[in-house]
Amino acid sequence: EDDVCAAQRFWREVNAVRTFNDLFVRVGHPIWDAAETNAALVNTLKNSVQKGYRGPPAHLPPPEELIRKHRAEYNLQQLIDTTKDEEGWKALLKRRWGIEHTDKEGQKDKQATKKKNPSSCGSDSKNAFQKYLQLELQDAIQQLPLCPDFPHFYNTLKIAAAHGLNQLETKLFDISSITSKYYYLTQSLTLLKGLESFKLGTTSRTHYNLTVPLCKALTKGLMSNPCLVRLDVSGCGLPKGAAPLKILISGLLRCIHLETLVLNGNSITQQGMASVCQVLTHTQIRLKQLSLVSCGLQSAAASDLAAGLMSNKSLQVLLLDRNPSLGVTGLSQIVYNLAFSPSLTSLSLSHGLPSSHQRLVSSSASDSAGQTHSLDEALAKFFSFNNTIMNLNLWESAVSGSFTKAVLKAMGKNTSLMHLDVANVGTLGATTMLHFGKALAHSCVLESVIFDNNNIDTLGIQQFYAGLFLKKRMQTDISTKPAASTNKSNKQNTMADIDAQRDARRRELLDLMSPTEKRQAEDAKRDFRLTLKSLSFNGNPGLSTHEQTVKVIGQVLHPRSIVRSGSGEGGGETEVESIEQRLTTLSLARCALSQRTAEALGLALEHNNTLTKLDLQSNSLGAKGMEHLALGLKHNRTLVELNFSNNGLNEAGGIWVGTLVETNSTLTSINLFQNKLGISGIKAVASALAKNTGLMHLDLGMNLLRNKGATLLAEIGILGNKASALATLGLKFNLIGDSGLAALGKALIANNSLTHVYIAGNNKITDKALVAFVHKLQEENTSKCKVDLAARLALIDPKRRQNIVWVSPLPKKITIEQIQQRAGGG
Repeated sequence: EDDVCAAQRFWREVNAVRTFNDLFVRVGHPIWDAAETNAALVNTLKNSVQKGYRGPPAHLPPPEELIRKHRAEYNLQQLIDTTKDEEGWKALLKRRWGIEHTDKEGQKDKQATKKKNPSSCGSDSKNAFQKYLQLELQDAIQQLPLCPDFPHFYNTLKIAAAHGLNQLETKLFDISSITSKYYYLTQSLTLLKGLESFKLGTTSRTHYNLTVPLCKALTKGLMSNPCLVRLDVSGCGLPKGAAPLKILISGLLRCIHLETLVLNGNSITQQGMASVCQVLTHTQIRLKQLSLVSCGLQSAAASDLAAGLMSNKSLQVLLLDRNPSLGVTGLSQIVYNLAFSPSLTSLSLSHGLPSSHQRLVSSSASDSAGQTHSLDEALAKFFSFNNTIMNLNLWESAVSGSFTKAVLKAMGKNTSLMHLDVANVGTLGATTMLHFGKALAHSCVLESVIFDNNNIDTLGIQQFYAGLFLKKRMQTDISTKPAASTNKSNKQNTMADIDAQRDARRRELLDLMSPTEKRQAEDAKRDFRLTLKSLSFNGNPGLSTHEQTVKVIGQVLHPRSIVRSGSGEGGGETEVESIEQRLTTLSLARCALSQRTAEALGLALEHNNTLTKLDLQSNSLGAKGMEHLALGLKHNRTLVELNFSNNGLNEAGGIWVGTLVETNSTLTSINLFQNKLGISGIKAVASALAKNTGLMHLDLGMNLLRNKGATLLAEIGILGNKASALATLGLKFNLIGDSGLAALGKALIANNSLTHVYIAGNNKITDKALVAFVHKLQEENTSKCKVDLAARLALIDPKRRQNIVWVSPLPKKITIEQIQQRAGGG
């Protein structure tokens, strides 16, 4: 463990070095000035030549010559004439552009194309061809500054147009060497009659803006293209004035099939927003998605946007993330008007209000009719009237003060909202959590709620429990029930006795009443119809050890039934009605949960038949917590993913991990990172792995395996199971050395299921052992298992080191793109 910490400190120091002076100081070398440093570098190069480290000086032809030579090798028309099938184009994509074109990507491209232009899609064999065609045209455009070969550009463009190219992405570049300036852009949009998606962007090293001349060229092309469905000009640096955006929008108004407009990262003023709203209100354009992320929108622009949204009848997705300058006023206007949208399904307002606005959430805003509304009134109206919204994202927007009783009551009655993200919205107090519980209990559609990092305390979870499960306070608090008898007997318990004890403990912890108790509490119990499938309370340590935390978890996870009084002639008959459990995902990471909570989870999961994913990372539940889970999951047949990382299992907990892996055959993914299982713990896990045939992903990183643990895992867990399904194995930061790596290598060669192994951070492995390990794996492993440190061979493998040239930072006038072009476009 000390070695791991030392290695982490070492790499932090290495990564902190930024200048030669910093390097000199750290290694205790006298500080050289620029001339001395340069002379030392030149001298180093001379020495490398004298000692034969370098070959003869290479002749580098100019970029234009290299580009033309490369194009001659990949003549597009010849390739079209000779390549007839899908596999041929896939091979060309990989050889020419280094891209693996999957069937999934091809199907996605095909569906997107078929939507507006069925004839251009053709057979399945055109999927990879369309991608190759797109990259070839994009390359012809991007090379114009270095190689202004316009005959080649126009020839490629005509071929692309003839074969119905429907997607194009290009970046802005320096046009000073091009006489026709932006005419290439106009021609591309004009000739590609089937173009449906066009994206214009900038490189990270350049800062070219969408100037007025560029906007005019783009607009002229847009006016000639009737099929455009999606336009993306994210981060193109639209000037703050209204003119450029106004010119661009004038061209878009001719694109009557436009469905998606992405303007992310462009500063949009009130005048610019007025132009955008022309698209929203156009009678022939049915815009479905509008993305205005990080556009610096002010409250004045919000007023115009709200008016445009009121008139629009087709918008389905609106993304307004990272616009904190909207303020409470602007946000209220937008939300209020969206209440009347007949089509909106997804609204994202994350980072919409900084925490400094928390005290202003009740301030008023005016709608288009001049009436004023606070943010909570706007939200209440939105939930009450909008019956199409399905996804609402309020992450990290300081709106917690707006969740009033009226707002949450309206949310509970909403008939369309399925996914709600209210993480990091500020402190959610007890009263707010009470109304959230009532809303979730009343909702008949809400499936996913995220409450992460909202300072929810014990009183808050108690009120959430009351709102979720109870119609009114019960006369006797459930938590005051007498505890189950814990008298121990010297007689050995039979299996029936153990089951009876677990049932009694389950009733006590999970608030499961006997039929008599249920009849007595019928007037207080809510008609249970919870529709939640995913619930997340991550990062709320205030939940801690409170009794109601245990009961909420138990009530949500345990299959329940309610007893209704009979209505027959006798009037005394009762009917037991089962309640459908739907929760599939539960996240309780970093909540400081107690072992009592782990016990409740284990008891509830024993009979749960819906939960598939459980996240309990960073809760310090310890070995006892894993014991409760292992016993509960012994009979569970639905949970497939468990995250129990950083829970302080130690070696004693490893024994129970082994029990879990051995007795549960449905878990496919277990994360045990940073639990210090040690040698005895990993031995138990290895023995269980030898019998398990269902587990596919296992993370044992930072568990102090050392060489002995790695050897046990390899010889018992991997080699001992010929029917293993294990595909991914994580072993990072485990103090593994050469002998442990060698044992793993032998096991992996004989194994046919593992596809990925992660061993980074094991700094006791020597370079020589790593090279031998990776080479042997590549040569003899039939499943082609990949190792995360294989990329490091470029630094340590002598054979590859001979083919690598190390260079100092590039001069300002030389770009990465120029280096790639000189290397043949690779």
